[in-house]
Amino acid sequence: MPARTVSRTVPYSPEQLFDLVVDVEHYPLFVPSWAAARVIKRLPDGGYRTDQILRVGPMREEFITETHVDRPNRIEVVDVKGPFDHLHILWNFTLVPEGACHIDLSVDVQLRSRALRALSSLLAGDSVERLVHAFEERARHVYGPPHPLAQAVARDADTAAARSDRLDG
Repeated sequence: MPARTVSRTVPYSPEQLFDLVVDVEHYPLFVPSWAAARVIKRLPDGGYRTDQILRVGPMREEFITETHVDRPNRIEVVDVKGPFDHLHILWNFTLVPEGACHIDLSVDVQLRSRALRALSSLLAGDSVERLVHAFEERARHVYGPPHPLAQAVARDADTAAARSDRLDG
């Protein structure tokens, strides 16, 4: 699957979004296809190693990742063991006016088996966008409704980005 990148402005702070993304053990509660996640080792940089299970239909894949953090700006996830030739996920969080956060999420994954690659290409269409949406919904659940000014900034930023995408396309 080719690398995918999503940029979105959300009405929560970088610290809030960062805290949700590093809380990997709660992913099964709100991230589609995440069946299990368990931190198995803490790293000196504040990151961690995680054993995770994804389930898509009858398929189940277990893998181990290593996560490196730079609070509240950046989270980087790489594969350690599992069905990947490589896996690299990079989250960047940038403060924008009124307490909103601009998220840049890049996901680059290549699976080893042809069957899994075929499956991932079928599922990959908007999976990165759905992932960001899942975290935005989780933020609403954990932190409550966003501040109206942050919400207006996020809405205006995303409207401007959509307009720019239409002009570029």
